[in-house]
Amino acid sequence: MTHRSLCRPAALTVMLVGVAFTGGCSNGYKPATLSVRPEMQDAIVEEATLVNRGDTVVVYLPTHTGGAHHWRLTPESAKRNEMTLLRRSQQVTGNATNMGQPAFDVFTFQTNRTGQTELEFIYDWAWSGETAPVKRFSLNVDVAKPDSIQTASVTE
Repeated sequence: MTHRSLCRPAALTVMLVGVAFTGGCSNGYKPATLSVRPEMQDAIVEEATLVNRGDTVVVYLPTHTGGAHHWRLTPESAKRNEMTLLRRSQQVTGNATNMGQPAFDVFTFQTNRTGQTELEFIYDWAWSGETAPVKRFSLNVDVAKPDSIQTASVTE
């Protein structure tokens, strides 16, 4: 199991959080789950990562409980073939129940086929219409065949 982050230092934390499936490829590769947690200190953040086909990618985007703003995947990103959105959870917290507490909007993707794709997320009001998003996060993903990535897991 190997992953490599191609992002700028300290802008993206890539953590291997576990094996996603019990099965694997004929070469013995077992797909894994990759957790992506951008810091989002700027209004526009763009990062990149390299994963294997069959892996699961979970993107945690910072938000607050009870807020009117939410992260959403752009329609263009949702149509990409390299990755499929499996589920989306809004305002996920640990045990926080008070309004305004830190939380995450969580997007879980399955990598389907090799290639390069961009996942673009915008942070805005669901009913904002023509208003520009408050924040943007773009994740450029290079999906490789298992065993074609030669470096070990990295946290930058």
